[in-house]
Amino acid sequence: MIKRPCSAPGCSGAAPGRFNDFCPDHFFAIPKAYTSMLMSYRIMTANAADDEARSHLGEQAECFLRLAISKLSAAPTSSPAPAASAGRPSSSRTAGAPDQSERRA
Repeated sequence: MIKRPCSAPGCSGAAPGRFNDFCPDHFFAIPKAYTSMLMSYRIMTANAADDEARSHLGEQAECFLRLAISKLSAAPTSSPAPAASAGRPSSSRTAGAPDQSERRA
């Protein structure tokens, strides 16, 4: 398997696969629509018939890469540390969920 450095700024993780630009942590932190378009353009670039088409599709892929990077808002690093406030407070409940204390009676 081919591994390259992650394209996310400041990340030292590896991006596994031929057409992937991000480590798994950053890949899943970006909305699926952006990663899907980026990977589609990477595949189309690799399969382009001539140099002109390959060049054009490569430029488009680089634009999608910059757009995907811009969608990273406080994305995890390659070795995320658990936050002190991670998870829900014990008193919270899902909206619309029945109150569990009423069932125990």
